Amino acid sequence: MLKRKNTFKPSLFITLILLLVFSLAIGLPGCAPDAEPTPTPDPTPDPDIDDDNDEDPVAEPLPDTKEVVMIIEGMEETVELTLHESQLGYYIYVDKDNYQVEELNGADKITPVALDPDLPEVFMEINRAENIDPQDKASQLKSELEGEYEEVSQVESVQNPLQGYYLYATQGDQGDDKGVRYYLVEDHQGNSLVIKQQLFMEAWEGHGARFDQMLEEFGIL
Repeated sequence: MLKRKNTFKPSLFITLILLLVFSLAIGLPGCAPDAEPTPTPDPTPDPDIDDDNDEDPVAEPLPDTKEVVMIIEGMEETVELTLHESQLGYYIYVDKDNYQVEELNGADKITPVALDPDLPEVFMEINRAENIDPQDKASQLKSELEGEYEEVSQVESVQNPLQGYYLYATQGDQGDDKGVRYYLVEDHQGNSLVIKQQLFMEAWEGHGARFDQMLEEFGIL
């Protein structure tokens, strides 16, 4: 009787055992190979990429003219105002049908086109007082006016026709008695822009109202 050959090979058995052990080892905690680390993004921005958020917004150009409704002595009047940009660092819209702007001795002077030589002078003058803030300059003006006018107001903070400080002084209450009023605002350099209106009492609601309406269209450049 022939004997059956033993076909079992020890090397094959050992190989299977090793594969089984390796498979079990991979499944155990801590035995798996380390995962490749995820790269951390570089927080430093690419220098070639422009950040649009850092750019200053471009200011829209001021219109050359504006139409406004003025209340003059209780009556509505539609007026076209024209832009005036000053070397003193401000802009204002001026009623150039009725007023003209002159630059004199470092100040801007707005005067009526039609002047009556028999009446006191009427004007609005704007100049700059350097290295002094508006409140201190207003107090200084108050002291000067008290030696010249019968009535001088207190300095007060106002929002209209512009935001700043205000005071006035008068020589009386008759029609041709002179009066002045001042508005003071601060520019971007810490100086004061001093706005002086010279009027007489009858012109307080006429020229005075027109001057104030123009000041509502005043701004710092």
